[in-house]
Amino acid sequence: MTDDPATWWDEAYEGDPPWENGRPQPALVDLVEAGALDGRILDAGCGAGTHACYLAARGRSVVGVDVSERAVERARPTARKRDLDATFRVGDALDLDPDLGPFDAAFDCGLFHALDPVQRDAYAQ
Repeated sequence: MTDDPATWWDEAYEGDPPWENGRPQPALVDLVEAGALDGRILDAGCGAGTHACYLAARGRSVVGVDVSERAVERARPTARKRDLDATFRVGDALDLDPDLGPFDAAFDCGLFHALDPVQRDAYAQ
């Protein structure tokens, strides 16, 4: 693995990464159906935008952030084509641009486990 996480993730998105199956995680679906995620939502590590688009299609305003420019390039046209209230930005979830917020909720499906222990502490903060 390269020392630069953005390069590694961009390389993963040159093809079709196995975690990108086009379906939202059942746990997210359950939260939305229970009314547990409302307002403006951050999708940290949004990848190709599956979860952000799912949330936006259900009336949430969503900002997806991913360190991979290639992933974000996949997400943007999906949201535009479906006319969804989802914005996608290339960025580091450990150093978010303060202008992106505030958010009422944050969602993470697959980012936390990819961080090393020190990064996890910073991310949780």
